[in-house]
Amino acid sequence: MKSQRWLIGPLMLEALQETQYGRLQYRLTEPLTISSTGDRHGVLTMQIVIPKDFVTDLASVPRVWWRVFPPAGTYAAAAVVHDWFYQHPQGVSRFLADAIFRDLMDAMQVPWWKRWFMWAAVRLNSWRYWHEDMEDITP
Repeated sequence: MKSQRWLIGPLMLEALQETQYGRLQYRLTEPLTISSTGDRHGVLTMQIVIPKDFVTDLASVPRVWWRVFPPAGTYAAAAVVHDWFYQHPQGVSRFLADAIFRDLMDAMQVPWWKRWFMWAAVRLNSWRYWHEDMEDITP
């Protein structure tokens, strides 16, 4: 199977004064565009455009882990996409949102152990944040 290739646009953020659950919030100052080609996950092509002014906390990592997994790490764009899917899940299952998060971190050359740890953490702990009106479709 041919692996998916991701084109990740620039991530332009500004820090906000507001916090949520003790975490700093950020707002996109420009849209973030992510495009893919390939056939991973049964998707031939995909384009994700996250609009300007979307608010995120980047990676929702407990403070005790920040030294190893800082919220604004090299995976920040992947975290923004993951937050977007969790807040706007139209047509995307939780399984696919989490898989795209992992694949984007791979495209960003995040070390394998770090991306798999973060992926496992969202699979195990993020179910409670999934949009209540959507079903989790796991293949």
